[in-house]
Amino acid sequence: MKMKTIKHNEGMTELGPILPYTSPEMRVFWKRYVEERPQDFPISRWNYVEKFNDWYNELEAQNKIWMDNLHSGEDKYREDHLHPRIAEKVKSIEKGRFILDIGCGPGNAVIPHLKPNQHYLGLDVSRVALEYATEKYEIPLVDDEEVPDFNQERMLRFGSLPNAIPLNRGGIFDEVISSMVLHHVPDLRTSLETITKMLHPGGNYFIVNFDSGKRKEIDGFFKKIHYRDEQRTVGDYNLPQGRLTNVTVNFHDNEIVFKELKKYSDFIHLEECGEIFQIFEGIKKRK
Repeated sequence: MKMKTIKHNEGMTELGPILPYTSPEMRVFWKRYVEERPQDFPISRWNYVEKFNDWYNELEAQNKIWMDNLHSGEDKYREDHLHPRIAEKVKSIEKGRFILDIGCGPGNAVIPHLKPNQHYLGLDVSRVALEYATEKYEIPLVDDEEVPDFNQERMLRFGSLPNAIPLNRGGIFDEVISSMVLHHVPDLRTSLETITKMLHPGGNYFIVNFDSGKRKEIDGFFKKIHYRDEQRTVGDYNLPQGRLTNVTVNFHDNEIVFKELKKYSDFIHLEECGEIFQIFEGIKKRK
């Protein structure tokens, strides 16, 4: 991805040679930072890394609030409805399968239900969540700049597709689980295409997202809505452990998701879960 040219007090410069992060994910975060915080520019080139770090630390502070809320037992909606359905899926997977868990978070939904001899790679963009998972489940966290060793039985990795795994290593997973991830990304088609590239032909995917048909109910979870259009809602949540500010939910129409997945699938099944979750389960076409 070409880095955005940004304006500093000293003039125009490319980000790449100066930003002290080499992982593609951090570059993605930088692009998001530039788009979300235009008021920070132009600034001194000596100050913008500090500004970026402040912004990124705010994201992780939000993740910490969410983690604390999750482990306080207050996140009952997912615990009572969604996680049992994910557990059922994971328990149905045969031994020896290689599972990719996109947006694994703290690992609670999938890792406890893995069978012996199942290979597992959990991806997430929150270090707070990954550090919790690696400590609780004793699964190693692979460094950002390392190429994952796919012979290793289980591992966690900071990042997201497609950058965390080179696409020339596509078709290496038997199962892909992506729970409550698509609402974080506006680019639906690219995300689904990348997910399917990671699967072996005949491999299974299990994708959970907010049900776009329950937009009214989901918007009702926001304590305060700052912005709303046909595709997204931006607002604040008040949780027992603190407030999550400027949360964005991207709504991808169920029919569009279904049609997009149908392009890559021999079989696809839809299932509503817990009144607001939509599950898309299918099998990748064989060549």
